[in-house]
Amino acid sequence: MIFLDANYFIARVNETDVHHTRAKEIAHKIDAGDYGIPCTTDHILDESISVALRKWGKEKARHVGKTILNTTHLIITDEHLVLDAWKLFQKTEQMFSFTDCLNIVTCTTFDVEHIATFDEEFRKTDIHVVGVEG
Repeated sequence: MIFLDANYFIARVNETDVHHTRAKEIAHKIDAGDYGIPCTTDHILDESISVALRKWGKEKARHVGKTILNTTHLIITDEHLVLDAWKLFQKTEQMFSFTDCLNIVTCTTFDVEHIATFDEEFRKTDIHVVGVEG
């Protein structure tokens, strides 16, 4: 499985994003099944649609939402995942956002091996980062 982060979705649809070309390369590998089933959470769906709405308006936000819902397995976060993410957020010395902590907990809980993100902080986890070069 591969977890898809919000910045991956945004880079994928935004041709002027510095990570757009890399996001397209990752998308081709995902489509080919190189990383297994793509998944994300309802929190990332929310974040992606909200960013698209603020940046480009309602039509683009609808497109982002439809794309995610039609191509990605959606994990609905429950109280257990949220509380585990809160514990991680409180104890980690890393500068992970709460949503980042939720992503990490989700990946750990569901044995997700890869994450498509352009966030360097994820290199400090045991999850294989797809996206950040180097």
